[in-house]
Amino acid sequence: MADGKLLVVVIRTPKSDRYLPIESLFKDDQRFKLEYIEASMTPSYSEVSNRSIAYSTEIFEYFQGRKLTPEEIGCADSHNRARKIVKDNLFGGVILEDDARITDIDSLFQEVDMFLNVKQNTTSVLNLTGFRNLSRKKSFQISFTRILTQPDLAVGYALTSLASHYLLNANCPITDVADWPQSKCDYYISNSRKVIHGDLDTKSLIDSNEIYFRNRPKINIKFKNTLFMLFVKKSNESITFKDYFLNVMLLSILWRTEKIRLILSGFRVTK
Repeated sequence: MADGKLLVVVIRTPKSDRYLPIESLFKDDQRFKLEYIEASMTPSYSEVSNRSIAYSTEIFEYFQGRKLTPEEIGCADSHNRARKIVKDNLFGGVILEDDARITDIDSLFQEVDMFLNVKQNTTSVLNLTGFRNLSRKKSFQISFTRILTQPDLAVGYALTSLASHYLLNANCPITDVADWPQSKCDYYISNSRKVIHGDLDTKSLIDSNEIYFRNRPKINIKFKNTLFMLFVKKSNESITFKDYFLNVMLLSILWRTEKIRLILSGFRVTK
């Protein structure tokens, strides 16, 4: 750990007090080293250009049927800058968006400290918000579980230095949303959520009207994807059949079956 402390990087929205609950919780706790970065606020493509953020929407548009929005590009850039800080820290660390709310700071420290010690020198990511509102009621010696698909949104997560390296490489230049670019990372979830996303009145800064739901394609795109219609119709030399299968079929299958597998292993749906 940096200076014997657990590194926590907070992505802070400019001119907003959303970070204050995090600061009040962490600032006097000597177990943590708190660092802030300003979120990249990019309401337009011109602002993306002004910030010299390298991106390409071609692959995302191929699979999702729409372009990455300027706000999504800014969000991805924010996480990339936070991941760069964690990558440069030998022990890894934690990344929090400023609307992450900690359920129990002692439990969070114990779990993340154990995770980063056990998984050091691996490409491991621990999502602290869990997976699809699931939690394990029984007490286990190991408080996190491997999942075979991508976790929920990247609101709060711990990751090793090597995992940060792979996530950075996978999304530089930016071709995908912050959560989660295709990489060689292994994903884990907390058996009980350590982070809750936002307060009751929190709204997304990148999709305030919930038009895009981050990276969900429209129903007609999903249907065409499932039948491989888009792969046949939209030839693209940079997209192989393997890429298509992994991005369209396998991720969709695992997203659905993983919930069943976790429930069978002792997880339960919680509110």
